[in-house]
Amino acid sequence: MTYKDDIPDTPSVCEVLETHLHPIGFRYGGGRVCRPERRGCSFISGTIDGSEPIPDVFTEEKDEVSSDETGDPTSEYEDSIGVNINGFDIKRGPGATRNPNSIDKYSSDRKTSTPQGKRQLNSTLSRVLISVLAVVVTSAIAEAQVCRPSGKLRGTQGKCNTDLGADCCKSGEFYTTYKCSPPVTERTKATLTINSFQKGGDGGAPSECDNQYHSDDLPVVALSTGWYNNGKRCHKEITIHGNGRSVKAKVVDECDSTMGCDKAHDFQAPCPNNIVDASKAVWKALGVAESKWGEMEIFWSED
Repeated sequence: MTYKDDIPDTPSVCEVLETHLHPIGFRYGGGRVCRPERRGCSFISGTIDGSEPIPDVFTEEKDEVSSDETGDPTSEYEDSIGVNINGFDIKRGPGATRNPNSIDKYSSDRKTSTPQGKRQLNSTLSRVLISVLAVVVTSAIAEAQVCRPSGKLRGTQGKCNTDLGADCCKSGEFYTTYKCSPPVTERTKATLTINSFQKGGDGGAPSECDNQYHSDDLPVVALSTGWYNNGKRCHKEITIHGNGRSVKAKVVDECDSTMGCDKAHDFQAPCPNNIVDASKAVWKALGVAESKWGEMEIFWSED
């Protein structure tokens, strides 16, 4: 680029340099020297012969900031100081001092390109990546634990005992079936229902665990198919928490979530996947008024 010398009241670059900088000369990119007595100065990418207005704002370069042994930031200076004019870097003689409060437009770029800046960037990216992976893994685990319906069952109507308000099947209707139940935790949320395990009661066939009937006066329960877990909880006690009280009950049967609407299931609909089907003794122990027997939200835990 070439600047002309004919603009009124415009100092040449060397005049500006002579006014503002060290009189012995100025070193800039490529190692060339501009001295005040010369009217033209050769720069990296062209010549300036003092014709175009030279801005009277000079931005001094600031070197990297490091930390001393106490951790306080300190400025490290070179023997010569840099000045930036219209994007050209000019440095003046050795031994010069620098204004630590001045910083040029390239300082942020240089700072991020240092080994320390790169390490900080890599550390930040690593933390972000780990956080994203943690969210993905957690979501995948939660998704794997979701119990979804396994199918539909067409209802068949038959003789169904309604003494305790059983959900009797209706012909032609479809009922959702499950092969799983929600995950078991220290306090597993469930719906408490009522069932008679006695002969002739609405439980239908004898209990799965022992092929026996059980008195309504005993605290016994049936669990949805997933919680029943192929009989692995048979004869084990669980603690039921509800209505401000707790009671222990023995698992003796499965509340079938996969089948229903037949004689073996007293023509009742398949159980939902979150049921603790309890005898009258359990409801009494929880202090629930008989008029409110039927369904109640509870938590249960294993002993």
